[in-house]
Amino acid sequence: AYGGCAAGLGSALADLFSGYAYYAPGTFVIKLAMAVVAALLLRRVQKANLFLGMFSGAVAAEIIMVLGYFAFAALLLGKGIAAAASIPGNMVQGIFGIIVAVFLYPAVHRLKNK
Repeated sequence: AYGGCAAGLGSALADLFSGYAYYAPGTFVIKLAMAVVAALLLRRVQKANLFLGMFSGAVAAEIIMVLGYFAFAALLLGKGIAAAASIPGNMVQGIFGIIVAVFLYPAVHRLKNK
């Protein structure tokens, strides 16, 4: 819960301070949901297989990100189907995020357990 709040609030503040204030409410909800779902999947699956837990959490989070920003832009910002233009860029961002998370998490996990 704390991680989700930090992810949502920090990302929303970044939107506010970088000139994208209209995205801040959506970013807060999307990033909060991403963090909570990723953490729940990681906790549930990591006991059996750490890599599978990380990967499934990361993939689920990125799906939430891609679909969340599409839905936010299409419905709440009124962009309609034109919001689909953001999907490829968000998918690239998501894939990069998954790769970084899968390689970075084991190192951070080891530091936490020292």
